[in-house]
Amino acid sequence: MDDHELQAINAREPEADPTTEQNPPKENGGVGAWLVLGSVFIQGALIWGFVYGFGVFQEYYARQEQFAGNTSGLASIGTTASGIMYLTSPFVYYIFQRYPEYRRSVTLVGFAVMLGGMVGASFANTVAYTYLDEWFLKRRGLAFGAMIADDGIGAFRTAMRAWSIISFLFISLSLFFLKSRTISRSAGRVSRGFDMRFLKSPAFWILQTGNICQGLGYFMPIFYIPSFAAHRGWPTITGTIAVMLCNVSIVIGATSIGWIVDRYHVTTAIMISCVGTMVAIFLVWSVSIYRPMLFIFAITYGIFAGGFPATWTGCGNPVRRRFPVENGMVVALFTAGKGIASVISGPVSGALVSSDTWKGHVGYAYGSGYGFMIVFSGVTASFASIGWIGKRLGVV
Repeated sequence: MDDHELQAINAREPEADPTTEQNPPKENGGVGAWLVLGSVFIQGALIWGFVYGFGVFQEYYARQEQFAGNTSGLASIGTTASGIMYLTSPFVYYIFQRYPEYRRSVTLVGFAVMLGGMVGASFANTVAYTYLDEWFLKRRGLAFGAMIADDGIGAFRTAMRAWSIISFLFISLSLFFLKSRTISRSAGRVSRGFDMRFLKSPAFWILQTGNICQGLGYFMPIFYIPSFAAHRGWPTITGTIAVMLCNVSIVIGATSIGWIVDRYHVTTAIMISCVGTMVAIFLVWSVSIYRPMLFIFAITYGIFAGGFPATWTGCGNPVRRRFPVENGMVVALFTAGKGIASVISGPVSGALVSSDTWKGHVGYAYGSGYGFMIVFSGVTASFASIGWIGKRLGVV
């Protein structure tokens, strides 16, 4: 973010609270900043990594007798889990901003709910049970990219309980290093409202439209890679390896896209992610009739599609040219937009697979029973370019 932009934002900020820490740690570096980044990396790896690896569980569930006949419901589990987590972002952000003294308490409550949900899910027998920016300013894109990069690192009953134990141990340790750079002791007594005039910005809605459209197909390849491999008649380990490669590649993609966002216009990063994702789907997945090609697809998709969320931190800059807006609120709303798309994509993906009439009638992977899904994922990915088109038209 440029200095003049920061000055403009600071000019609109209310006068500092006298009880606020007088000499906060420096931003953009220092031991504190990197400890916080490392802390959220570990937490994201264990929390989001489990969701991103749901495709392995989905393929397993589909083969179990107690889940027989629930194919369409199974398809919605992972997308609903991720969607709810995304959708709550604006509400959590609002609470954290207005009542910063409760940040740690809310974090601990959320941690307890997560562990309880995972342990409880290990006893599920039907699908119905399973439904039950202060530290980094100049390098915000890189920091946000690193935070979401861990989404892919972490990928039936024993597995969930073991993951709960691992999460408890590592996240508990990481919470000791998770703290705010500045915090006002009287912040909870001050009513802070958000200036929502930025919702009038065409740039916001153009970028958000591209974000939601991209999100409609984003999780489909990630969740269905194991099922796709199983339908090809390949060993179960093939799908697991592909998911692992995809998730590890998200680390590369998210940090790289975040680096680009810090240095160029956000639509440049969006277009790189968009084109790369389309190439991965239409040119690689579509011809993945051999295992090596599936692995190549997993890597390319993880890099380009997995890096797309790192663009959110740069989407506030075009909006801020006309309206004052906190970058955190923009990221929270874009996160919620992806949550909406994620929830919708669950039943849509199930319908695409069950209604695929190309199976056995067309060539390459299009005739595998996942042809409709391949086309849908590629087309929705292309809509991310709406932001780049808006930049060319001068409205973003």
